[in-house]
Amino acid sequence: MFVSGLVSVFLFFHATGVEAFIVTTKNANVRAKENEGADLSCIPSADFGADARVEWKFRDMKGSTTYVIFDGKPTTLYEGRATKFDGVLRFSKVTRKDNGQYQCEVSNKQYVGDVKVNLTVLGNINTGGIVAGVIVALLALALLCFGLWYAHRKGYMPKKSESKPSVVYQPTSESGEDEDGEFRQKSSFVV
Repeated sequence: MFVSGLVSVFLFFHATGVEAFIVTTKNANVRAKENEGADLSCIPSADFGADARVEWKFRDMKGSTTYVIFDGKPTTLYEGRATKFDGVLRFSKVTRKDNGQYQCEVSNKQYVGDVKVNLTVLGNINTGGIVAGVIVALLALALLCFGLWYAHRKGYMPKKSESKPSVVYQPTSESGEDEDGEFRQKSSFVV
């Protein structure tokens, strides 16, 4: 009789769209800055009971899955960085390696439910900008040096001895006058 009653309750919840033993989250897409903290929430329905087992798994961008919280405690990889309390997985500091999908799995003796939370770790916008600026400046400087070297090698730039203007003096007549009767200095500058 008891079993048929449970089946009836289950069928009622299923038929009406109300489901028991569900797990939800406050935010399915968490964004956090690198080297700052992040909270991932996991809220099981009361149907699981007070002694439900809660475990967190992490799936990275490559598809590898590892435990974050197992048997109520952080695994070795997350020790000192992650803690679990009252439906929250709290990271004290996240890095880009923490980008990926986290799965909170809640179970009791009969039922299992889970919820997935995506964590996106945002890079630090100042460090990236500085690095990009330095790289662009170095590339521009290298391009300038290459251009000067190439122009010098092909003879487009004057050599040091050719860079000074030369002065050519023409001797004047003995009287110091020009043929027109005027005194002119006969010099020219060749560049």
